[in-house]
Amino acid sequence: MVTFKMKDMFFDRKAVMSAVEKAGKQYLSKAGGYTRKTARGSIKRKGLARKQPGKVGGKAEAKWLREINDQPTSPPGTPPFTHTGFLRDDILYGYDAAAQSAVIGPWRKPWLNALHEYGGTVPMIVVRGARGMTWLQRANSRVRRYAKVVKAVSVTYPARPFMRPALAAVRPRLAKMWQDSVKAT
Repeated sequence: MVTFKMKDMFFDRKAVMSAVEKAGKQYLSKAGGYTRKTARGSIKRKGLARKQPGKVGGKAEAKWLREINDQPTSPPGTPPFTHTGFLRDDILYGYDAAAQSAVIGPWRKPWLNALHEYGGTVPMIVVRGARGMTWLQRANSRVRRYAKVVKAVSVTYPARPFMRPALAAVRPRLAKMWQDSVKAT
């Protein structure tokens, strides 16, 4: 007859605990990087975010110039386009040791990223510059010295999620990434 007691189990030994912790850090870092790569790949480049076509005066250059001037938007429900590359480059990941988790997402403009992910309404102002050019900017942002506020408006943005679909796309592969990650020493 064999009996087992919880205190005799090997899973609570220091060597096993440290091996699981080390493997967990490596796994979460890889999973975070993989999720970030998937999210970045889902955001398509348009206009200035793309390289200028090589042939001057061709159809490709005409399309590129139209994208710069018109700045097309992605259809609602699909990942947003990036016109400068900012949104793609803003997605980072890191390992949070306190929570033992990976944190993945854009970080420099949280209000803009939440607006893309969930949609919503934002108070904006129409601003006119020195040469008569007008543009939209957030209502609580600073207006340049040479510019004048023309009117206040509310702009509604549809949801264009990119982080949730990226996580959904990588989720089936996460278990495979964790498999055989804890090695005996």
